[in-house]
Amino acid sequence: MKKKRKFIVILIVIIINAMFFSINIQNVEQISSSRVFNLQQAYESDLIENTNFYGVGLTEEIPDKYNTGCEGEEDFTVIDGPCTYEGVIYTQYVSGGITRLRITLETTNANMAETIVIKNTTFTLPIRITGTGTLSQKKTITFENCKLAGVIAGPENGNLDIYINSCDVAQVYGSNITIDKSYLGGTYNDTLNAFVNVTVTNSYFADLAHPQEGEIHSDGIQTYGIDGMDIEDIYLYNCRMEIPGIKITGNITTATVNACLMIQPAYSNAKNLLFEKCILNGGGYSIYAKPSGGTWSLDNVVFKDIQVGNAKIYGIKHPTYPPTVTFDNVEDTSSLYVASVWKDTSGIIHLSASNDTAEDRTLLVITEQGEKTVTIPKCMKSNEIPADTPFSELPFDIDIEAGGKSDWLLCYDITDGNNTLIRRQIFDETEVTELKIKTNPTKMEYYEASEALDLTGAKITVSYSDGYEEEINITNDMTTGFDSSILGEQTITVTYNGQTVTFKINIIEREITSIELKSGPVKAEYTKNYDDLDLTGAKITIHYSNNTSEDINITDTMVTGYDNSTLGENTITVTYKDKVTTFKVNIVEREITSIELKSGPTKIEYIQNYEALDLVGAKITIHYSDNTSEDINIITDMTAGFDNTILGEQTVTIMYKGISTTFKVNVVTSSSNNSNSNNNSDNSNSQNNSNSNPQNNTSGVDDTVYKGDLPETGISKVYFPAVALIIIAGISYKRYKFFGEI
Repeated sequence: MKKKRKFIVILIVIIINAMFFSINIQNVEQISSSRVFNLQQAYESDLIENTNFYGVGLTEEIPDKYNTGCEGEEDFTVIDGPCTYEGVIYTQYVSGGITRLRITLETTNANMAETIVIKNTTFTLPIRITGTGTLSQKKTITFENCKLAGVIAGPENGNLDIYINSCDVAQVYGSNITIDKSYLGGTYNDTLNAFVNVTVTNSYFADLAHPQEGEIHSDGIQTYGIDGMDIEDIYLYNCRMEIPGIKITGNITTATVNACLMIQPAYSNAKNLLFEKCILNGGGYSIYAKPSGGTWSLDNVVFKDIQVGNAKIYGIKHPTYPPTVTFDNVEDTSSLYVASVWKDTSGIIHLSASNDTAEDRTLLVITEQGEKTVTIPKCMKSNEIPADTPFSELPFDIDIEAGGKSDWLLCYDITDGNNTLIRRQIFDETEVTELKIKTNPTKMEYYEASEALDLTGAKITVSYSDGYEEEINITNDMTTGFDSSILGEQTITVTYNGQTVTFKINIIEREITSIELKSGPVKAEYTKNYDDLDLTGAKITIHYSNNTSEDINITDTMVTGYDNSTLGENTITVTYKDKVTTFKVNIVEREITSIELKSGPTKIEYIQNYEALDLVGAKITIHYSDNTSEDINIITDMTAGFDNTILGEQTVTIMYKGISTTFKVNVVTSSSNNSNSNNNSDNSNSQNNSNSNPQNNTSGVDDTVYKGDLPETGISKVYFPAVALIIIAGISYKRYKFFGEI
């Protein structure tokens, strides 16, 4: 008994545990499902705003190697020595072992135009511009979409303005310089030595770790100044610096990157410097903001909304800086960057992703075509990067193919499940610009009037305004122009989103191999000399050489052999395009559909027991199935129902070939006849009329009965027996009573 109780307890515990486990599993599944659902909602909500998003706090696209610098370099004019070009005279000189071109404003170019614009040109030597402080009037030199080995102007705040737009430039030095959308670097030098009135926007500083003899310390921007002139009005906005230091092996001394922003005046004061919405990565400290020596000052130097990557060795900023320097929202980078987003000539979406953080990070890309995840490796500190590592192998500006046609793109940093939106791109609406036949249908030849268009294998290439191309199957609703009833070549037009393209097919005649009767006419029996052939329901099956067949109605023009003048079976021949088959019909006599009384007999009154039926004048009309009719005399053999022994009205039936009609006569007594005769002024004594009695009695005894009266007596022979019967009945009754009383 105890064992049984123990078993029951164990069973109850097992059931409870199983239920608890089931509940837990359900909860896990619900949580997981809810998370996926919430993510989907997030993606949809991120698309509500139909605008581009470049990252938290950013209003422009992050600079990278794809959206800055020059393009089309292979078609540039190359200047590699002294010359006169675009209104400027270039001379050549060597200083410190470096060969440069020189633009001398005070002498050889004194008469240079006020505005010089140089486009699509490669200068293989640095350009040194002298005499900027001697100009009496304002002059402007603009380099646009050029590749420059360097632009070195005088530090003086003179009358020369220099604009560098969408250029690749290795080094810039001077004052009154404006740089936009340019790629700076690719050399061992300080990229920008700024003095007075220098503005740099939307530009990319990169790749400064290059070998050079001697001890070289490179910076993204260096502001040491010069004697007698303060550093003033320097402005960087939406600029990015990827300049980690990389060890170079061999006999050449390693070039070291000191800082991204080296604000360390050594010869003058610095004031009104603003660095805003920039990305920095590299240096010992990424930012140095302190005078070199105790005699110089920094005034109104602001670093605002700056993100700093992991390539720095020590920290974001040198810990020593004066109170006149402001750091506002300057912090370590915490997520991936997605800078450029573009479509290539094939319309494939690409994006440029970078990882400045200290850990591998996962990028989630979502387009209309689906999702894609990519792991971007971490950015190492400069002193951890293996020697001789090419800059191109660092986790910057990685080209990621995001897929085909889509009107939008969303990028998320999903490392550690944070799902942070870091980029949204809304593309301009694309249009179909061209259709091309990629492959024709497998079937290009069709038999007439028998086959539908078969588009198996047919494809078009669709080209869009953004360069994207896709292949799609041709469907029936895209096509017009096919008509298998028309022999010969046909042009089929394919229409898709307002564009058209064509291909050709051929319609050939199919041969008839045979015909056979599918069904004879519904009407198979015809009245002689009356009915025309009725082909309702008559069909033939046509068999073709391509193993197809079709049914068609038999028409009058196809048939011969019908003759309704001859009774019996008719064989009808059907001929269709020299092929023959037959069917049979039957020719029969016309049928009587009804008869009717045309006229009754002239004589309609007859003496009882005396006169026979007289059919003189009696006729019937016979109606036939062919809608004809005829009148014939009624003869005695046709009649039935006449009985001259019965007085009164009688219905005489006329029967003709199974169909009947009637007329009426009257049987009367002879007295009625006499009375009638006496009233006839034309015959005062009908009994003496030889025609009144058809039976001529020569015995002398009148034993005839005329209209029910006995001759001579006038007593009806019918009434006499009746009276006798009444008398006998009375006598019998009295006797009955008598005998009954006794």
